[in-house]
Amino acid sequence: MASNGAVDLKTKLDILERLTKPVKAGETIPTGTWAVLDANEEFVAVTTKTINGMLVWSGTEQPSSRNTQADPIFGDSTETDISSGGVTVLHGKYRAVVDNTGFDDGESYSIGDGLTVLNGVLTPDTGSDPVVAYVMQPVGADNKLSFRSA
Repeated sequence: MASNGAVDLKTKLDILERLTKPVKAGETIPTGTWAVLDANEEFVAVTTKTINGMLVWSGTEQPSSRNTQADPIFGDSTETDISSGGVTVLHGKYRAVVDNTGFDDGESYSIGDGLTVLNGVLTPDTGSDPVVAYVMQPVGADNKLSFRSA
């Protein structure tokens, strides 16, 4: 399993797909938050509820996210120039724990609750929201949320 501080992955990283792309100019997308691709194939922070949000494994604050990288995903093995700043997201079925940069810590969470993404963080599903994950363990004294992807 792997950890990078903001995200503690409980699934083997090598069985997940990773996608590394540039970030839209002016965007800051920290590790542990959620992002989507825009029409220009650049990552932007999630601002509305969407099923297309992806967990950021390596955010714009990570020095390693500012290189040219080849990361095969969805049949794409070409190098992507992210020298001006980029992120790597995870795609697939996984379990993870995120610190409070990755979820709305003003909400309450129960085991099995559906989670949606709003403003770049996990938040409880209101019943009609696109669900991207489910709570595995409620927030404890460590102020971390354990979830599994939907």
